[in-house]
Amino acid sequence: MTPRNTPIVAVEDGTIARLCERRAGGTTVYQFAPANQYVDYYAHLDHYPDGLKEEDVVRRANRSVRRAQVLVRRANAGR
Repeated sequence: MTPRNTPIVAVEDGTIARLCERRAGGTTVYQFAPANQYVDYYAHLDHYPDGLKEEDVVRRANRSVRRAQVLVRRANAGR
């Protein structure tokens, strides 16, 4: 496991498709690749990407990310 506060970066260009709180994964972010063929899943995060809220994803606003862009910092790995 990576240490707490490790920067989590986007693995490729894409769009944030979903933000949610999961029992097993805590704060999670789903990112679709440009062609929507693949989804990247980031879990156990401290918070959602700066400036992005669940309402933004629902409205499809401010969702683009670039490869290597820091999304968030990693939080605890769970229980």
